[in-house]
Amino acid sequence: MKERGRMEKILSYIVPRRRLAIPLLLLIGTAILILARAAGEMPRNTSSVPEFEEYTFEGLLSTFHNVTQINPHEYNYLHSPIKICKANGNSEDPELLILVKSDVTHFSYRMGIRSTWGNFSINSLKLIFLLGYSSTIEDLVRRENDKYHDVVQENFVDAYRNNTLKTIMAFNWAVRTCPGTKYVLFVDDDYFVNVNSVTEFLKVNATLENDLFVGFRVDNARVFRYIESQWYMTKPEYPFLHYPPYISGGAMLLSMKTAMIIQNSLAYVRYLYVDDVYIGIVAYLLNINLSHSDRFALTFASDNLDSCLAAHNYGSPDNLIQEWRIFLRRHYDYTVHIYSQQMKDILYIK
Repeated sequence: MKERGRMEKILSYIVPRRRLAIPLLLLIGTAILILARAAGEMPRNTSSVPEFEEYTFEGLLSTFHNVTQINPHEYNYLHSPIKICKANGNSEDPELLILVKSDVTHFSYRMGIRSTWGNFSINSLKLIFLLGYSSTIEDLVRRENDKYHDVVQENFVDAYRNNTLKTIMAFNWAVRTCPGTKYVLFVDDDYFVNVNSVTEFLKVNATLENDLFVGFRVDNARVFRYIESQWYMTKPEYPFLHYPPYISGGAMLLSMKTAMIIQNSLAYVRYLYVDDVYIGIVAYLLNINLSHSDRFALTFASDNLDSCLAAHNYGSPDNLIQEWRIFLRRHYDYTVHIYSQQMKDILYIK
């Protein structure tokens, strides 16, 4: 009787927990599925989405290219500066045109660049800012451009998923307005650019004037398939497992001849909202070689500014100005010809 009572007591302890085991296992299983999807390891509906394939030239060509225009850029300029290049009133074409892709709300970032590495003293360098449209602050943008005359803006909404529209605008404006320019640097407004190093790099690589396309090259990047990602991509938008090689869109340096070839093809390549991937697809279809350089740094570090061509994420505009003053003092000898007036101001030379 004692043994039977003991067994009943044990069963009374176990059975309720066995009843809890099934919902607990279901909960664990659901969590595993969610984590697997978040890691991009499985589609959300395995019955309706077939297994993804690797891209091929033929696959990308049939998916993105058409002999008739499928990506018309039907927007109008709200602002377009003059006297940047010969074609719009300047006495000569710059050797290097720098196009800064900027969020329309980033007034302080643009001012930071105008006060530091973008404030040139020589005519062979020109810089403009690329903006989309925002109705709430358009009057501020108009006043900004009236003062600095360095804004290119079209009437598409300034939003992350319109970054490719901004990049297409940049290619169109550069090719049509400054065809005599030798080189074009596309860069985001959160980048520091070592302009002297860029000009020296171009001198050393002058033989690449016809086909230069260099930056931080990304290979074999996997497509993000979970909806929570900033770079979420549906299968109808991009049906392959990986992207072709592309240059990280934060900073890319091209010869004008390469830019012209790309620009001439943009209307015939289907739109994709991730702009660096989109330009990578265009370059892949055109058989344009993408060169990698570690001197395009994806992270900003003060001790690497001397050797870099461009460095990402300098922090705040105030931090950029601080770093810039230190940089100029350290490199007076070889930057004075580019920033002569800034040198006088910063070093207190009367």
